[in-house]
This record gives sequence, structure tokens and C-alpha cells, in this order.
Amino acid sequence: MNKEDIAIQFELLLKEYSVARYEDSIWAFPDYPHRIKSNYGWKIHISAILTNAIQIARKFLTLNQKYHFDFKIISSIPYLEQMNMGYFGNVFNS
Repeated sequence: MNKEDIAIQFELLLKEYSVARYEDSIWAFPDYPHRIKSNYGWKIHISAILTNAIQIARKFLTLNQKYHFDFKIISSIPYLEQMNMGYFGNVFNS
């Protein structure tokens, strides 16, 4: 599958699972109200590359249909590429 096809499939996946994309935003969010119950919690970071982004997103979004976690996900494949190249900064300190 070429890059353009992956981008289209990813966009369709976000729509299928009701993930809201906002113009010019690197992140997309669940299309339901946030349910924060306390001021503490935990965070899981799941990384993907172009060739497995759809599979990883589908697995998480399918699981999330049961649990309705608050989450954010990259809003597009081009943004994923830019993030993986360090365009948005390196999260690791030297």
C-alpha cells in the first residue's frame, strides 16, 4: 500500500470510530465528552510507523469502544511522518 492509500485508510478509520479531527491540529480526539473523574491518572504512549499505523490504531480504537478512555491520536499520516522525523521536537532529554 502506498503512502496516499495509507493516509486515506487512516482518515476513514478515524471517521469509522468517531474520532474528531480539527483543522490544522496535529491531534484528533474521541467524539464524546471527556470523563475525567479525578486530578490524577496514568498515560500510555503507543508509537507507530507508517507501515503499522492503521493496524495499531484499529486495535486501540476497537478496545476503546468497550472502555471509552480519554485519548488523543495523531490526526493524519503526514503528521505521523513529521512526528517520527522529529519535526515537532524530540521528547527525550540528552
